[in-house]
Amino acid sequence: MNYDEAVEAEEDGALITDGEYVYKIISHRILAASVPVFTIQRQSLGIPFDGIEVDPITVTNMWRVTDD
Repeated sequence: MNYDEAVEAEEDGALITDGEYVYKIISHRILAASVPVFTIQRQSLGIPFDGIEVDPITVTNMWRVTDD
């Protein structure tokens, strides 16, 4: 997904996946060098995971979870 799709997923509260785990984008910010950093949280049943910051390349390799 590209930057705009990631921001939209954050606003929608959509779940995203890397093919192995399911995550939710909980925030993003732009660093001084105009580089976005996304904070994602792995979703699970039970104890919630801590948020982690990832670079835009990591988010590029993810996609929305669909109901298909």
